[in-house]
Amino acid sequence: MLDEKKIRLMTKIARYEQNEGKEDLRISGYYRSDFLASALLKNFVLTTIGYAAVVALYLASRGDSFLEELDVLHLIMLVVVIAAGYLIALVCYSGAVYILESLRYSRAQKDVRAYDAQLSALEKLYGGQEEDTADKKRGSQSGRRKKA
Repeated sequence: MLDEKKIRLMTKIARYEQNEGKEDLRISGYYRSDFLASALLKNFVLTTIGYAAVVALYLASRGDSFLEELDVLHLIMLVVVIAAGYLIALVCYSGAVYILESLRYSRAQKDVRAYDAQLSALEKLYGGQEEDTADKKRGSQSGRRKKA
């Protein structure tokens, strides 16, 4: 006989595994520090590439006027401004990535704990069914013995 509780629970578990569960289970396989370190490393690389591209486009757009005004003082000032801008961008983006990825990690951990609880509940439902089936078998066997 079909048990509606089991079917609903199995459907809920399967839906989770097929959708957001894939990502949550992948994330929960990491330690928090490792997950955040990889996210910050990826942020560092992407911020560096992006900032270099923006600076290159800016310098390319001002090419002629930049070369006309180029002397040692302007070059030093330009390097200082570019470095300060890079550090500010890196700190801002790294802070945002740290906060967002920390929230993402904690949400994934919470969801995986709920998933584990659902699996345990399903296991208990199956355990109860096996005991009921075993009791019925024992009862029918003992009934046969009494009649014989």
